[in-house]
Amino acid sequence: MRMTQLILTACFLSSTALAGISDFYVAGADSRIYSVNGETLQATEIFQIDRNGQIGINEILFTGGDTMLANITGQLVQYNMVTGVQTTIMTLSDHYDSGIQQASGLVRTLDDRLGFSVFEYTVPTGTDRAFAAYDPFTGEYEELSGYATDDVGYLDVYQVSSTIMLGLNWSSGHVTVTDITDGSQVDRFELDLDPASFLELDGQLYILDDRSDLFTFDTVTGETEFYGSIMGVSGATIGATSGVAFRIPAPGVPMVLAMGGLVAARRRRG
Repeated sequence: MRMTQLILTACFLSSTALAGISDFYVAGADSRIYSVNGETLQATEIFQIDRNGQIGINEILFTGGDTMLANITGQLVQYNMVTGVQTTIMTLSDHYDSGIQQASGLVRTLDDRLGFSVFEYTVPTGTDRAFAAYDPFTGEYEELSGYATDDVGYLDVYQVSSTIMLGLNWSSGHVTVTDITDGSQVDRFELDLDPASFLELDGQLYILDDRSDLFTFDTVTGETEFYGSIMGVSGATIGATSGVAFRIPAPGVPMVLAMGGLVAARRRRG
């Protein structure tokens, strides 16, 4: 009898632990997009992205309705997941005079821009690394800062405050904390997992690993705690995004209307 009670109690605690998480989306390494039930962590395939001849997607961001934005190395491309229609939002090379640039990670910044990291191959100086932001409403591109570490690049980025960015290192399992006012490294957190993506849900930051396991992440201490495993994803996971939409103006929409939608989104976010 006591054993039965313990099993029932454990099942109850397990189910209640997962009950509060919102639904979200993940991307597989084969460019498949899945919706994930926040209560059961069951994934359902909904779309497969056309990579446009690029190496592959490295992060996604939900943009409302049936649309998803993907960072495809050198382009930000929005996909209608029902019709398959593609819209290129930004091409990174358009904002540089020379060299070869690659972008990785994708986040909604605190001032409602698209944030990511940039790795630039230049001649003769070698390589430059930077955090950058793009405003799809104005078309303005800005390098926020370089980062003074030996990190090759970041799988994903996350903005903690107006001055602090996190980078999820792809070559080794750690998170680098950077002050974007001067590019200096503030801290570094080692991870006992193979990270793939940051994911913010309901005010809590998570790290998704490449085996579809989800961990809570403390931005102050760097501590992680296993939350649960996502079921139903084929192969490795490489990206994740919440169901909170970052709405991008459609081509031809007057800027006044687009900015009006942004103001409404900011009010809902606040």
